[in-house]
Amino acid sequence: HEWRVRAALWVGDWPLVQRAIAAMPEALRNQNRWRYWDARAAEQLEGESGDVASDHALLADYFRAMAASARAEMRLHKYMARSFHSGKKRAQLGARHCEKLVEQYRAMAEEYDALARLHDEEATEAR
Repeated sequence: HEWRVRAALWVGDWPLVQRAIAAMPEALRNQNRWRYWDARAAEQLEGESGDVASDHALLADYFRAMAASARAEMRLHKYMARSFHSGKKRAQLGARHCEKLVEQYRAMAEEYDALARLHDEEATEAR
């Protein structure tokens, strides 16, 4: 099911995006990512400005999920950086690489949090 939606997104076929999401099992269709893409497809097809409270609420949920995912990657790379404990050059390079990724994922999480707050505010104003 998911591959159909992704393929439709790839080519920008918004009617197919909606049909493919509608054909998903309910549990899958109700996941935040697919609710988000269904709302985006509706927005594209209807030409709406996106100021509908439910659209903003979905976007806020999506960005909160993305922030959580970025934080999980940040924790993983922190752990990996600590696991490079030998003094060998390869271990030092690995630790530095992980530390850089930690900072990138931290920045991503902060950006996603800011976007979630923005859409929460927009949802409140649109009500």
